[in-house]
Amino acid sequence: MDKIEAYSLFSGSSGNCTYIRTRDAEFLIDAGVSARAVEKALREIGSSLDRISAIFVTHENADHTRGLEVISKKYHIPT
Repeated sequence: MDKIEAYSLFSGSSGNCTYIRTRDAEFLIDAGVSARAVEKALREIGSSLDRISAIFVTHENADHTRGLEVISKKYHIPT
């Protein structure tokens, strides 16, 4: 079985974002903080928004979608 890594970048009512890395792809689950905050958190673990293949959204509350529009448009990431 291939190794899967998961990092909770942000969790709570002020914003949620989880990073998943497999051998072949990198994903986000939710983008509830600013694009700048997500990019900074990804750099700290050795990644970047340029490497994200897709963003999965659990539901439409702001603490899960706050940065979604900017991230998906600026980086052309499918949601």
